[in-house]
Amino acid sequence: MLEASLDHGTGTGIGHLSSDGTAHAALVTDGRLLADHPESPALEDLRGRIASWQRAGAPRTHELPAGLVREGDAWQARISAAQPESSSR
Repeated sequence: MLEASLDHGTGTGIGHLSSDGTAHAALVTDGRLLADHPESPALEDLRGRIASWQRAGAPRTHELPAGLVREGDAWQARISAAQPESSSR
């Protein structure tokens, strides 16, 4: 996940590293999907995540079931695939 400020506004997105080492990025700003390339793997990934989020009822960030997972010496924040218990807005 990443956050960036561009001419189109500030957005949240995703980065992707291809097997050949090429970096790709895609993000959403003010209702726009922006990507480094129309065939970007990051754009495909972001579209899939948006579709999953919409199927889950488009929960707000504070409604997402999340937790910390230890990986070696580091802690990683993870959002589970389970739907939130409450979806009141």
